[in-house]
Amino acid sequence: MEIKHYFNAELTDRSGVAEVRRKAVDLAERLGFPTSDISNVAIVATEAATNLIKHAKQAELIIQWRNAVGVPEIEIIAIDKGPGINDLAGSLGDGYSTTGTFGTGLGAIRRLSSKFDIHTDGTKGTALLARMRPAKAEIKPPPIMEIGAVVIPKRGETACGDDWASSVNHSKIRIVVADGLGHGVLAAEASQKATQAFLEKTDLAPVDQIKHIHNSVVDTRGAVGAVAEIDIEQQQVRYSGIGNISGVIFTPEKLKSMVSHGGILGRQFARSREYVYPWSQESILVLHTDGLTNKWKMDDYPGLRSKQTSLIAAVLYRDANRGNDDCAVVVVKQ
Repeated sequence: MEIKHYFNAELTDRSGVAEVRRKAVDLAERLGFPTSDISNVAIVATEAATNLIKHAKQAELIIQWRNAVGVPEIEIIAIDKGPGINDLAGSLGDGYSTTGTFGTGLGAIRRLSSKFDIHTDGTKGTALLARMRPAKAEIKPPPIMEIGAVVIPKRGETACGDDWASSVNHSKIRIVVADGLGHGVLAAEASQKATQAFLEKTDLAPVDQIKHIHNSVVDTRGAVGAVAEIDIEQQQVRYSGIGNISGVIFTPEKLKSMVSHGGILGRQFARSREYVYPWSQESILVLHTDGLTNKWKMDDYPGLRSKQTSLIAAVLYRDANRGNDDCAVVVVKQ
């Protein structure tokens, strides 16, 4: 399972729409989308960006690609801190408009997407997810766990110092999140080496993974990181972390913050331990780097738990990112 960042930009005027369209088309071409599907990607990107320019405040659009069902997919995520959508059902129909235009925006996006999801809140804003794949692609059955993420570089940087990866083995799924020290290319090198080390030995328990990653990044500037293993059959999460990676498990009744220890992978740390936490079919796991503050609560977002995991990650990024750091948010649910 992969989700990789390709482009993100704050949108303030119509000049940004053309850039969004170009980036989306470029990614579709790189991923080998047929011509007709590339045209649909261009329409969705254009409509999403145009809607942000017309209606939104503090608007940002994210383009990323993923491979979860054996074929490449493009995710276009639009987030804003505007007033929300009063008539969501009406807005999703073609022909609806509040600005005197033809009103093909949200309806066209939903119709052309293989997966569409939206969360709107009158006090916080709107987040939209459009996932697209080649129309005639042969897809594999989806994995038992749904993983979503957003990974955004620090403003002004092209390389992101945060990274993550996952592996699935029968009823177990393992996730690593790493944050290279500092920013830019050298931080990206450290975090990417950490995730590569994880993928080399995906059968290791989390505490042993942490030691393996530590030994694998000694020639870099160092990183902090955490590994979580969700065992569906045993209904538990095993977790081991070094440094300021945050891990939280949500259930409808409560939340549980997972424990990481101080230190730097590739440099030194006093100890690594593994902790076990309960897991259920209703649980949601959120892992994130310190580019996201801890000043957010899932309960502040009615209805968000039921949304696609990439959309959940994008909403948390929108409202709790520090704005001056790389940021990675990974969300997992059954």
